[in-house]
Amino acid sequence: MTPPNMRLERPRHERACFVSCVGEQLKRRVRRTKTRSPVPFNEPYNAIVRVLLKIGANPGERLDSFDQDPEYTACRVEELPAYFDLYVRGVTDPSERAVLCCFLMQGLNDLCAQGIIHPLQPAIFDALLDAGEIHASELAYWTDTSDPDSEN
Repeated sequence: MTPPNMRLERPRHERACFVSCVGEQLKRRVRRTKTRSPVPFNEPYNAIVRVLLKIGANPGERLDSFDQDPEYTACRVEELPAYFDLYVRGVTDPSERAVLCCFLMQGLNDLCAQGIIHPLQPAIFDALLDAGEIHASELAYWTDTSDPDSEN
C-alpha cells in the first residue's frame, strides 16, 4: 500500500507492462477518444465513500484525510467482481462510475503485475470503452507510455 502522503503516479514502465498485458487492441481503441482531461480522475471524494458502502466495505478502514489518491489505494483486487457487478448494474451516478473505472483498472493492473489475466478482463474493457467519453481520460492515462522520462 502507498504511504498516505505519497502521490501515486504510475511509472512509464508500469503502464507499459499494463499495456503489454492488455494488448495493443485496447490502446488502439483508447486512441480513438476525442478529448482528454489533464487529470484522469477528477471526482468528489464522497463518490469513493459511496462506492465502498455500496459493495459493503467500510470506508473508514481504507480512507484517511492524507491519502492523495484514494481512487487507486482504496480498492482491493479481490473485490474486482463486486466492482464490475456494481458498474454493469447501472445503479451508480457518473461520479461513482468514474470511481469504479479507477478501481477496475487498478485491480487489473495489480493482477497484470503478477502475470494474471482476470477472466472478467475482456468484459471490463468492453464496458469501460463502450461507455464513450466518460472514461476517456482515465483509459488514456493507463495506456499512455510516451513519457521519455523512464521514472514517470
